[in-house]
Amino acid sequence: MMLFTFSKATNICGVPTQKKGTYHNTESEKHFEDSDIASKAFKAIRIKFLDINNWTKYCNYTFADFKLFDRKGRPALRNPEKGDFVRINISMS
Repeated sequence: MMLFTFSKATNICGVPTQKKGTYHNTESEKHFEDSDIASKAFKAIRIKFLDINNWTKYCNYTFADFKLFDRKGRPALRNPEKGDFVRINISMS
């Protein structure tokens, strides 16, 4: 079973309120038959979630380009760390 919900913008402490542009928030939920299958699925999606430099691949190359940079602004070919930045180039075509 897959559940998608759409909601209003969430206020997060320390994150400024959005003043212009559009908003989109999507959540999903998946139920598994047992905890072993759920654990394996979690590990697989965690690898993808932390692999920021390959997010473009997961979007089928049509939505945006994602790149991870370290705290000094240098490209980072690793999992993100505290203080890193993510650059998102959104295609306007």
